[in-house]
Amino acid sequence: MPRFNGITITEGGQALLAKAQIGKNLNFTKMQLGSNNDTSSPETKTAVIAPFLTTAITELKLTGDGKARISTYISNQSLQQSYVWREIGLFALDPDTNEEILYAYKCAGENGETLPAGGGADIIEKIFDIIINISNATNITATIDGSSVYIKTRDIITEFEDCENESTKVPSAKLFYDTINSILNAALPIGITLEFADNEDHSNHCGFVWRRDNEGVFPVGYKSRRC
Repeated sequence: MPRFNGITITEGGQALLAKAQIGKNLNFTKMQLGSNNDTSSPETKTAVIAPFLTTAITELKLTGDGKARISTYISNQSLQQSYVWREIGLFALDPDTNEEILYAYKCAGENGETLPAGGGADIIEKIFDIIINISNATNITATIDGSSVYIKTRDIITEFEDCENESTKVPSAKLFYDTINSILNAALPIGITLEFADNEDHSNHCGFVWRRDNEGVFPVGYKSRRC
């Protein structure tokens, strides 16, 4: 990952933020990766200098401290050649003109990362987050590409922790948890060793017999049979 050491809100971004602070909508639209090596004056940039990949926003989360975490999914699948990823740009819509503006920008310079061409042995897939200042603006949105939304491990952990601590706090997680348990209970009751439900001869069966001993626990190999 390039070492950006933070990201700078551009002069255009500051103008959009000022509008957001008086109640207008601040809508983030995309990120763009580039390969240019010029690290000077990021606040004056109006475009990514040498763009090679445009990515959709996959998540926007307000962190509650005057900042927002904006995520994108990065893959080298569409790249026709390798690039050194040095630039990152975050774009947002001007609520008055509907023009897409470079809201924030940073160049990592010599601290970039090579992304190989797609279709080869090296497959690059990663979630990239930007933490951006939104001050006291509250009308913050993002154009989310549903085809590129991925569940993060940290989100799954948070959902289930909330579900355990306050079952009414995250009903979607509790529903998922209860559904999985009901399926397991029907298919393999606790303490029951799974044999075979038909009348066929399975004496030459190779592999595991399954058993489940606790609520909320998936079946594990209980014992094995050899042919």
